[in-house]
Amino acid sequence: YMKKILSIFTLLALLLSLASCSHIEDTNGPDDYSLVSLTDEDILAKERVIKRLSKRSSNGDTTTYEVKRISGVEDILVFSADRNELLTLDVTVTATEGNLKVALIHSDEIIETFPINGGEHTVKIENFEGRFYLRLAAESAACMIEATLSSSKSK
Repeated sequence: YMKKILSIFTLLALLLSLASCSHIEDTNGPDDYSLVSLTDEDILAKERVIKRLSKRSSNGDTTTYEVKRISGVEDILVFSADRNELLTLDVTVTATEGNLKVALIHSDEIIETFPINGGEHTVKIENFEGRFYLRLAAESAACMIEATLSSSKSK
């Protein structure tokens, strides 16, 4: 009798863990890429991520991230800066489905968001120090992100 109860509890725990690992549905239609379920607080907290068929590659200063289906929050690029550096970050976000937001985070604050399917967007980072995170928040999204980070000494 005790084994049967233990088996039922184990099965329930397994089912609950599988249910909590599902993709976040895109509820605002195929032409609207804005997030519905994930908030800026979720982006800053960097909650769990579920993805399928993702590929990250680097070529010099450029990182390319491509994923066929992703829900949750994931870092695309992490880098550090010091006050004597001028960093230039060029980001292109191309989405084909779902909802997503790509944000640049510094000191637990979103300091920049990048347009979806809007071509290259450039951010200059000067007189900052510490770690930066280029972060993707997605709800059943398919996308490609290309980020190029270049550095020079500031005056």
